[in-house]
Amino acid sequence: MTGVHPRPTFDQRLLTQAVRNVEEREGFSAAAAPLENQLATAEDSLETRIVYRAGQLDLAPGLKAALEQLRKRVRWLVIIALVVMLLAGALAVSQAFVRSPDGTVNFFWLLLSLLGINLLALLLWSLVMVLRPATAQGSSLAALVFAGLRRFLPHGAEPHALAAWFRVYTTEPLLRWFLGSLVQGIWLAYLSGGVLMVLLQLLSRQFDFVWETTLLGDQAFIGLTSWLASVPAIFGFDSLSPEQVAGSRLGTNPEMLASVRSQWAALLLASLVCYGLLPRLLLLLLCGWRLRRAEARYRLDLFEPYFITLQQRLHPLSRQLGVVDADDAPPGSADVMVNTPAFMPPSGEKIAWLGLDLPEEQRGWPPANYPEPRQVGVASDRASREIALQRVRELDAGPLVVEVLLSCSPDRGIGRYLQRLLEKRDPSQTWLALSGREQLAGQLTGPDVEQRIWDWHRLAGEAGIAADHIIHLEPPSRGETGLL
Repeated sequence: MTGVHPRPTFDQRLLTQAVRNVEEREGFSAAAAPLENQLATAEDSLETRIVYRAGQLDLAPGLKAALEQLRKRVRWLVIIALVVMLLAGALAVSQAFVRSPDGTVNFFWLLLSLLGINLLALLLWSLVMVLRPATAQGSSLAALVFAGLRRFLPHGAEPHALAAWFRVYTTEPLLRWFLGSLVQGIWLAYLSGGVLMVLLQLLSRQFDFVWETTLLGDQAFIGLTSWLASVPAIFGFDSLSPEQVAGSRLGTNPEMLASVRSQWAALLLASLVCYGLLPRLLLLLLCGWRLRRAEARYRLDLFEPYFITLQQRLHPLSRQLGVVDADDAPPGSADVMVNTPAFMPPSGEKIAWLGLDLPEEQRGWPPANYPEPRQVGVASDRASREIALQRVRELDAGPLVVEVLLSCSPDRGIGRYLQRLLEKRDPSQTWLALSGREQLAGQLTGPDVEQRIWDWHRLAGEAGIAADHIIHLEPPSRGETGLL
């Protein structure tokens, strides 16, 4: 199979996570072996192969239908929550007007009761997003939201689809913008209910708006009113004059209150829209846009154990490296699996080789049909590492293979050194070759060997080496064919 498959979509990656949940619990299906053998020769990235494989399995249609059903249920839960908040906002406003049976309303107290908590919540949310944008992942709000979704989703929901959905949407930045969209939508519904109830109250009843104070003077409320009216004025709303504001103090001439009644009502509605609805609407659009972008940029974490194991199935780790005879005869040339260009450097190019903490006699690179590499050297101590680093920086843009023994511990020091090696290199031209698995198997148990392999894959990913640029090699013994 040499054709190039389409670039995976977010829904396909979500389906892959659902397939992962099935295979982690039930194991890999033997029926997938022919498909995996075909994918071993496809000229696609590792992620594309994994996603394509997941979509071709027999269990894929059922999981796809379950994910679609789950998406509809989540959508209905969100709609129900928005309707509840809409009614809650309307109820809160009606209670605020009930406290004024005589038709006289303290304008600023009413506005504070309608917008005060909303503005405080908006300020706190903005500070968290600016100062600590990743805090939402471990926040109690996230735990509460997802616990609620788990509780209210039907128990018959397909468990693997549900687990995949939670696995994907609890990663950053998807979690941040999903929660952001949910929070802004809920507040927008709450405020919309409040604005509609205010409008209904003003249409069906007559209110006189006043203000009152014990400590402050007229100028304080005149300035506050002028500040409130500044934004609505942009949209054409008339503002009250200083005389009208001063004349609206509780206990003044009733004729003055009647003359400015409609202007105070217009300012109340405009303030609710400009300082309540409009910011929440803009933030909802922003969070929704960022959520769509996060979904488009979401990628599978190919350095997780499941995907490392799947990589080994799609690209067998065995590599015939040739036979080294006891005499001086040239090594026997065995066929080398070089038909997987996404995993091996181009065989026709001159490559550079660097051994990292690698004894010269255990070197396993290159395979027999590769050109003799340009020896960068063996970096085994601080001085030799600096020399090797300088030589790597003097290289051209050709392929570089860094080989290391699996018996070496993948610590932070090696990770930082790999990062320095890749600082000014094209990541697509750098490979990491892991060798010495048989030697490591004699020192550790099977699970510990697998854990060491996963740790090396994770370290390579953190250093910037692509998952499909990690090669597993085993150098041959004398008179033997080297296989991993």
